[in-house]
Formats: sequence, C-alpha cells, structure tokens
Amino acid sequence: MSLADRYRLEEKLGAGGMGEVWKAFDTLLARPVAVKIVLSHMAEDQSNIDRLLAEAKIVAPLQHAGIVVVFDVGEHEGRMFFVMELLNGKNLAQVMASHRRQGLSYDRAALLGERTADALAVAHERNIIHRDIKPANIVVLPGDRPKICDFGVARVIQSAQQQVTSGIGTAAYMAPEQFEGHVDARSDLYALGCVMYEMTTGEQPFLGDSAQLMYKHMTQMPTAPSLIRPTLPSAIEDLIFELMAKDPAERPQHAGEVSERLRAFRGLRASERKNSTDDRPAPLPTVMATPPKATDSRSSARLPDLLRRLDSIGPLTVPLGQDHQGAMVVLDLQESTHFLIGGSIGTHESDPVRAVVATMLARTPSTQVRLALIDSHAGELSRFAEAPHVLPIAGPKVLQWATSELERRYAALRQAKCRHVHQLNEKMQSGVVPPSTGSLDGADDVSYPVIVVLVNELAEVLRAEGAAAEAVIVSLAKVGRAAGIHLVLRTTRPTEQVVTPHIRSYVPARLGLAVPSHDMSLRMLDGSGAESLRLGEGLFKATAASRPRKLDVGVVSDTDIKTVLDGLSTGL
Repeated sequence: MSLADRYRLEEKLGAGGMGEVWKAFDTLLARPVAVKIVLSHMAEDQSNIDRLLAEAKIVAPLQHAGIVVVFDVGEHEGRMFFVMELLNGKNLAQVMASHRRQGLSYDRAALLGERTADALAVAHERNIIHRDIKPANIVVLPGDRPKICDFGVARVIQSAQQQVTSGIGTAAYMAPEQFEGHVDARSDLYALGCVMYEMTTGEQPFLGDSAQLMYKHMTQMPTAPSLIRPTLPSAIEDLIFELMAKDPAERPQHAGEVSERLRAFRGLRASERKNSTDDRPAPLPTVMATPPKATDSRSSARLPDLLRRLDSIGPLTVPLGQDHQGAMVVLDLQESTHFLIGGSIGTHESDPVRAVVATMLARTPSTQVRLALIDSHAGELSRFAEAPHVLPIAGPKVLQWATSELERRYAALRQAKCRHVHQLNEKMQSGVVPPSTGSLDGADDVSYPVIVVLVNELAEVLRAEGAAAEAVIVSLAKVGRAAGIHLVLRTTRPTEQVVTPHIRSYVPARLGLAVPSHDMSLRMLDGSGAESLRLGEGLFKATAASRPRKLDVGVVSDTDIKTVLDGLSTGL
C-alpha cells in the first residue's frame, strides 16, 4: 500500500486508540520513515483530525537531536497521516524492563535524564509543554540517545499555570497541578522526576488506580529512593525530590538547570560522589538512663527500649511503638515532613506527643532541633518548657513566629542560592555564607536548626483562631520542608471541622488512635479500622505507605521524662 504515491507502507509497528504507526519507505527521497495514520472510524470526527494536525505543527519547528523529527503531513483516501523519522531503538520502558529490580546504572540514568532535559529545554523555549513525559514516550537510540515522542497531548502555553483540560496525561507521572488542569514547563519537570525515580530504583514512585495515583501525587512524597537503593548518590536523590516537589515553585524552574546538574554529577569522580546515606548525622549519645522495672504489660514498647532498638540515627526519627510481631514502628519526619495524630490516647503514658518530645530531647542536641510548642488548656507540655530545645514562645504567637521564621529562612535561601536549609547550613559552616542574623537565641547562628511546631490540641487552636490558623498551618505544611520546618498536629477530636480537607491534603502522615465512628477513621486514615482500636493501639500510615500499620503505642512514663530532663540539666 502506498500513501500519496510516495510512502510505501512495509510493516505495522504499533497501534493505539486513535491511529496506527507504520514503518514505511519514502520513494521520493529514498529513505526509511515512520508514518502515523488516523484510523478510519476516528477520521470521521474532525476533532481527531485537528489533534493530529496540531501535533504535527507543534513538533515540526522543534529541531533538536532529542525530539522526533516530523517530515510531512498529508491525506490519503480521507485518512490523515503524518510522516516522521524512523527510530531504531527501544522505548525507555522496554529498556528498564530488564533492570526492574535494581534500576539503571547511575551514570546511565544521569545521561538519559540530562539529554531528555536538554530536549525539554528546547520545547519549553517555544512555550510547548509535552504533558505526557513517561518512559513509553522516550525512545532510546544506540549510544543512549533519547528521543521524546508522541506530542499528541502537548500544548502551547502562553502563561504560567495556564488552564487546560484537567486529567490529560498518564496518571503515574502527572504533576499535582496537572490533575487540576494547570500546567507549565515545571509540570514536565515533575514527570521527568518520576522517570528519574524509576530509572534509579526500578520502581515507579506511586502505584494504584487513577484515583489513588491522583491522591498520592497531590498529597504524598514517595519512598526515599535511597531506601530502595542505598548506594544512590545524594546529588541524584536531592534532584529527584526537588523535581517531585508538590509546589511548582520549589522545583527547578528550567529544564536547562536540570541538565546542568546532571552533567555536573557525571563529571564527578566516583570518590567525589556522596551517597545519600552519608548525609545521616553521626550517632548521638542518649541521655535516657536504664529504665526502672516496667509497670506496663507492654514493657517491650517502652520508650527507652524502643530508642535502643532504633536502626536509623536521624535526628527526626521517633519510635511510635511496635507492631504485634514485635517489630518497631517508626516515624521519620525527614521523609514524612508533617504528622497528624487523631483519636483517644487512653492513659497519659501512651500519648504519642510525649514520645515525640521526649525522643527529640533525648537524642538530639538543641543546636540541631528546636521545638515550638502550642500546649492544650490542660497544660500537658508545661513540664518541657525549661528544656533548651523548647523555644520561649507559646500559644497563638507560635504560628505567627513560625510564619516570620519561614519568611526569614526563605530570604536566606534565595540570597545564598540554595534550595534547602541543609545546603545553606553547609555553606554557613564552611564560611561561604556569613552567619545568620535575627536568630532564635539573639546571637548569630552558624546553622539553622530544624524547627518542629507541635500543636497539642488542634481543635482548641482552630476554635480560637478559626480560618486564619488553618491558613497558616496549611501554608507551613506546603512550603516548610525546604526551610527545615515540620508540623506535628494532634487532636483527640478528629471531626470534619478539625481535620479539614486542606489539612488532610498537606499532612498525609497520620497516626489514627481509637475513634468512636467509621467517619472519623475515614477522615484520619482514608479507610476504616481506627473505630475498632482499643485504647493504647494505633494505626500508623506513613507518607509513602499504601495502607496503615497496626501497633501498640509506645509507653512514656513520668519517670522516663524526668530522666530525660535531669540528663539535660546536668549536661549528660
């Protein structure tokens, strides 16, 4: 069969819902080509013809080695077709299929990511947004030369976050804003981050059906790649997390920046590449003394025992308890960022808030972590007020102060051209950036400590401050990560007025305790279960977890807390 007396069809390469792709031969120029033909029944709808023409017009001006070349557009017997270069390679999904359990080599993943970003930079310079960057749309030619294909849903965007049809793309790789119909160049970069995640780990960042994927992309961060592949260089992991930031403003702003960073990584010698696990701080001495004889039947879930069993040594790691097989259940705020506790605690000794505060006091010096506490009317946290970690502010002023501190830190990040407070601290400690002013203790800081804002009863704060308090909490949750500010929120009354949709969206790591109704369980955990818990039990859902994990909540006695505070006062 010949099209337009010029293109001789030789072999069908594939078919989709709209058309077929054939290997063909251009008899005029004597060269092999690929031809995309609209299916007969699809050609009856003019919108399908318009879409094919739009794709051809979008791709035709993009002259770059990393973008498929369009040669011609025509019509044959009422069926539209367009002609493009024939690509002799496998798509990236096929390439990765043989590396599904371990991912590609770091240099290869960086090279493919760098060259794909270079190609995206050319498209973005012409305001063309692909909207469907995924492994199946990236063909890898010999020499690891990627080609971006299938611009069928691409659009020319004239303004940032322009409104387009929502939900267009592939859910496993879509940016949060894309589900809501807002896209710009940074939406493609989010998708590239998902592809980089998959290339380096062998796994997609999120799994599930379309609705589950939308929820996860909009509210959750994936499992840290270094937990899947511990030798992953920190430069790659940091870039992936930045590309997959929920807020487009926190991502790299240009594809060229991404390619430059990957090019710089490939230029490093092996000895210069720091693993992500190398960033973990050295072990800190615990001030928790050997506990007295347990009085609780769940003695193995006592905080001192849990602390001694911690595998992770990160300053933001908190043991929440243990599951029914005896395995420890741990919250890592570096991974989950923000944390919500909801339900009845039973006795005060099984209060997870006590575990959070006592753990941070026991394991981390005040130069690394500071606590801003908003206590409840009952005053359960008052005994911690004199600890050096606890900031001398209280009540509603904490949220006002946290907002000012967030702005101060972002100003410092912009001035130092850093994307995260960890990078800023490194520059300050090496003398590249001068010490900060207006610090927490009135003296110049040589580093910015992590700030944990802890609200002991969210219902009281929202009842007193209303929508203004909710807006501040949501703002801190949305952009606090880069500034080193984390939230721990607790309520014994997880009603719709307290655990609002916005708080649920931006605080995805949750511990559900005993609640009286299925609706409250659904609000806390996106499913049932908490309504069947006994006092002292919990269901913990980490940010990247698909389902909650049942546990016995850790026990923190008054003696344990006294031991911690005494150790701080004596400098042990």
